[in-house]
Amino acid sequence: MSNDHAGTSTPSALARKGTILQRMRHLLASAWKPEPLAEPIVPSDLEDLPFLERSTEVIKFQLLRLEYALSAGGGLRTWFKLNLVLCLILAAPALLVVPFVTAIVAGIATWSAYILQTVQNILYTLICLILIAVIIGTVIYGVGQMRVRAAQR
Repeated sequence: MSNDHAGTSTPSALARKGTILQRMRHLLASAWKPEPLAEPIVPSDLEDLPFLERSTEVIKFQLLRLEYALSAGGGLRTWFKLNLVLCLILAAPALLVVPFVTAIVAGIATWSAYILQTVQNILYTLICLILIAVIIGTVIYGVGQMRVRAAQR
């Protein structure tokens, strides 16, 4: 039994193969399909609209005219949609992962502060014990020297 599909290279098969960069390039190429924009027109009932609606229609017309002037082929709108989708794709994991990572890092920082305080306390205690031992040793040595000098007299 032969495998007829082993040699085919369909776009979905190519997307599954290759590096992440190649997959992203394929995904972006398939998503980049700008459609030409229709030239914006002023609504025929613009003068009959109330003030607020007329103002919004004028602003909408000006924005559509600006978009048409910048990119009549629809590339700007497609670029914006693509970036919005990428933003949402990247923001969702970030919003789900970052709080947990922050909590873990905060916990590590807290525990490292506890460990630092513990080590400082242990070192302080050791230094105090060493100083006490040096003082006691000095006193004993001094008393011994005083006895030796007293015995020599």
